[in-house]
Amino acid sequence: MRILLPLAITSKKKKTSTTITITTIAITTTTTTISTTTTTTTTADGFRVGFERWPSSEVVAVPGTEVRLPCSTNDTADKISWKFNSHFLHSPGSGPEYTVPEGFQVVAVQGGSELVVRLSESEAQYADQTGLYQCVAWFGPIALTSLPGKLQAAVLRAPEGEVQQEEVQVVEGGAVRVECEVPYSIPDATLTFYRDGTLLDLTNEDNPPVASTSGH
Repeated sequence: MRILLPLAITSKKKKTSTTITITTIAITTTTTTISTTTTTTTTADGFRVGFERWPSSEVVAVPGTEVRLPCSTNDTADKISWKFNSHFLHSPGSGPEYTVPEGFQVVAVQGGSELVVRLSESEAQYADQTGLYQCVAWFGPIALTSLPGKLQAAVLRAPEGEVQQEEVQVVEGGAVRVECEVPYSIPDATLTFYRDGTLLDLTNEDNPPVASTSGH
């Protein structure tokens, strides 16, 4: 994506230079309740059971950090299992001391379970940890599966090519276009524009600069 910034110039034939700064938002890993509405099912005796907490629909974490995915039900489940990309991380019939693959840990908490994902700093390794996570609560023969939560690794890659600062000339009342290549990032990068060290307010209708996007 390319950001285009038209600038209105008020000084005649004045050389101007604009420094473009790309800022990113740091992502911290938190346990999130994505809904106050429970997903329920009904047992043979008419009792409604459901999830009170489950993995957030989208979680973005910094490589090298831990992510805690929650799972709890409105009634104590016989056991709780975890799925990763539709496959069980462990045998659903195993006991509380079951073994999970390296980089994962299941922690028993009040009312449910937490899956701790230790996201690797290596892209080759965390690629095998990102994806869809679900918890499965067992009530006797009934298995209740949560909605999937997607875990992604935070990524920021600088645009290709060298960064160059250019000077342009424009007559009074004219306009100049400043282009900025948007880097590939997860989540989307937040860009800010500065003129002579002053942050431009692109949300102010009375401010001449107006930002637009073009291409990907």
